[in-house]
Amino acid sequence: MTNRNKKEAKGDKISLQNGRSGLDFDLISDLPEDICNAILLRLSITDAVKASILSRKWRYRSASIPHLVFDKDWILPKNQEVVDIVNRVLSVHKGPVHKFVCSDHFLPLDQCGHDIDQWMLFLSEHGIEQLTLGPFMHGNWYVMHSCLFSCLELTDLDLASCEINIPPAFEGFRHLRNLKLCDIILSDDELEQLISKCLLLETLTLDCIRLAIRFKINAPNLRYLCLKIEFTSSAFDNEYFQQGGICNLIKAFGSLHHIEKMTLHDETLQFLRVGNIPDVLPASFLHLKNLSMAVSFMDSKEVFATFCMLRSSPNLEELEILITKRGIELHNPPLAVFWEAQERLGCLLNHLQTVKMTGIKGKECELSFIRFVLANAPVLGIMSIDIKMEITMVEKLRFLQDMLQLRRASTQAIIRCEGESI
Repeated sequence: MTNRNKKEAKGDKISLQNGRSGLDFDLISDLPEDICNAILLRLSITDAVKASILSRKWRYRSASIPHLVFDKDWILPKNQEVVDIVNRVLSVHKGPVHKFVCSDHFLPLDQCGHDIDQWMLFLSEHGIEQLTLGPFMHGNWYVMHSCLFSCLELTDLDLASCEINIPPAFEGFRHLRNLKLCDIILSDDELEQLISKCLLLETLTLDCIRLAIRFKINAPNLRYLCLKIEFTSSAFDNEYFQQGGICNLIKAFGSLHHIEKMTLHDETLQFLRVGNIPDVLPASFLHLKNLSMAVSFMDSKEVFATFCMLRSSPNLEELEILITKRGIELHNPPLAVFWEAQERLGCLLNHLQTVKMTGIKGKECELSFIRFVLANAPVLGIMSIDIKMEITMVEKLRFLQDMLQLRRASTQAIIRCEGESI
């Protein structure tokens, strides 16, 4: 290459960098709009703001991001700084906000309750579809602004540490598919109303929810249900909880025709076993594949409710049992007679493939349940056993020896205890 050609090439290179040639172009600035938005959506809110220095055309792009996420993965400043930053971002925002997350900051409501009201008003006017808010500082519940119920495009709603008052004219979230409520204050009737008016609801999580006596889930399209229920103190004293009446299992789960996965933890089973427990529910869970329950084998009614759930789930494939300490020893009827009665009623777990049991203390009632499952699960592959550390090695070895003697309907069944197969 001649010196002249080298100079021309060098001149072209300089002009490309400094923007003084017709050959000049800016790869970052000239990206298509949809690609720019896709890049920004994959960045944290902090990095999206920093991207404004990439070029002149990117200076204000962060002001139109439709997803605003201020969660635990975000740099966590002090509480007031969080509020100030959110206020500043919303004040310059242009266009819709489809997703808003402000979680895990435990904000003090006495200092920022009014700010959150303003956030809710802003979101209700900018097409919010996915909303996550809370929890707040311990012992604080944000009184949800009524404008929430005008956010009719919501598809996902996740609220923690909130007090909700449903307006009489509320007709439901017609697009809501996923609802999660944690440590929420609202009445049983209002909770039922909220769920029943979300006709497309597919997943429902109720965590640390305090219920009284009756509760019904009317959600015919529900696929996944997670309940972690707590009782109000007055509920335990109510005579209804002792006997009589239609079982809460029937009342609560009467319309769950398409449920595929169910988690019943904390005091949920104690709530569901209220009333006269049937051998099998009137409508079986034909689509239920995965079931996780917290059970006290010392409480006969919880055990009855557990068997009712198993008999009502003919296509169950995965079962998890978390053993709790509630209740007293099963003396009436005698333990042996009780378990024989369960076997006579029949419960063939024809599709059960995996079982996991945690919190085992080496009790006879626990061994009886394991015996029952092994004898009635012809395609069982793995049963995982987690024995509590508080029992002695002698007790543990005796329990394992007793398990080795149990009959297994499945020739492929393996029992795993803390990583060991037997």
